[in-house]
Amino acid sequence: MKKMILLFVIFLIPSLVMAQENPNNADEVIIQFITINGYSNNLYIDNVSAGNQYNLDVAVISINNIAPDTSYGIGTTSIDINPEVTVSNLGTTNITSPFDVVMMVSPGGYSSTMSVPTLNSGESADVTFDLFSAKQDANETNAPFTPL
Repeated sequence: MKKMILLFVIFLIPSLVMAQENPNNADEVIIQFITINGYSNNLYIDNVSAGNQYNLDVAVISINNIAPDTSYGIGTTSIDINPEVTVSNLGTTNITSPFDVVMMVSPGGYSSTMSVPTLNSGESADVTFDLFSAKQDANETNAPFTPL
């Protein structure tokens, strides 16, 4: 019985001390990562989220058919491609009305806007844009986005 009371007191006192330090600690979240390894090598923390999820949150999560740092070699006149991206609804609300996704390439003046009819919460959709011709020796940057 004495051991049970002692355990109860050990667990109760720190809770009371925390409650006195901050009476609103029910809304407070503290995240801490502690690691011990040789020279801090090979430490990776990824995909950590804290807080409330937005109701409307649509993001372009990948460019599917153009690899990062793509370079077209000398001697080619142009490469024709229909850029494709994946958009994802990261919010808590289903999107029931159409929204636009835009692909822009600069310099060069390429811009293509496609519409996504609906997207439920947690789902993704592939969007294929109009034909783009990458010119020889051109330093072009593509930027897909959604103005939602």
